[in-house]
Amino acid sequence: DALGRINLLNAAKTSMSSKIIGSESDFFAELAVKAALAVKIERDGRAKCPIGNIHVLKSHGKASVDSELVDGFALNCVRASPAMPTSLSGNVKVALLDF
Repeated sequence: DALGRINLLNAAKTSMSSKIIGSESDFFAELAVKAALAVKIERDGRAKCPIGNIHVLKSHGKASVDSELVDGFALNCVRASPAMPTSLSGNVKVALLDF
């Protein structure tokens, strides 16, 4: 909070400037700052951003600027059958099972 959003964006842009995504540094800096602030916790009057709580899922076949921040839980998997729905809406409950 003391640094301010502008300084966080500038720090993120600077750290990405020499990377392969340097040309899209504005987009990815905004994404990184949003992700860091989404996991921010305040304890004893101090703010911390546990970066370990941010996970990156890689997916092939789209442009890097198609990246998006998902608030919640994201799975990177495919449908097991074409008969399975492609989207869910309404009051949906999903069970995640691991055998």
